[in-house]
Amino acid sequence: MTLAYSILLFCTLLLTVISLLIYVQQKKLKAAILTLTDSLKEAERTAATDAETALKEERRAHLLLLCYRLREAVAKQQFDIHAHLISDTPTSHGLSEANLAELFSAEAALVIQRYWSAYRHYLEAHWLDQNGAVKTVFRGKAELADTELGRLHLASKELVKQFDKWLIQLEKAT
Repeated sequence: MTLAYSILLFCTLLLTVISLLIYVQQKKLKAAILTLTDSLKEAERTAATDAETALKEERRAHLLLLCYRLREAVAKQQFDIHAHLISDTPTSHGLSEANLAELFSAEAALVIQRYWSAYRHYLEAHWLDQNGAVKTVFRGKAELADTELGRLHLASKELVKQFDKWLIQLEKAT
């Protein structure tokens, strides 16, 4: 064997070993990239779920605040007329039944529907005129239950009591 042939054989063997090492490293890097890609996808899913959960919690809190706002507006009507508070309250929570079912338990969603239905009935029965505008003047005396003003105060007291019961149910259900 000649020296040149030995060197050529050695270089070929060396290149084969280097190629094998590169191949093994490439396989390891590919596996590491796949692991990192999976981890990134999982982190994205977790972040999306966390953001979705936070948004749902924010929507639940907003709806409960609206319920408390209605209660406060009605409570102010027990002893005096505060038409501006009634004018400033929403007549709907703005969520579909599907949204309510997504955000709350069935029991809580039912309580919320009853809550808003009772408020709309209260508005129609005592506050809205034939044109749908909020009244600012009521006939009669506050202490007489058979007058328009007396009925408003009495209905306000009763509705506040019912709102309080429903709010307790909501607190337990959420």
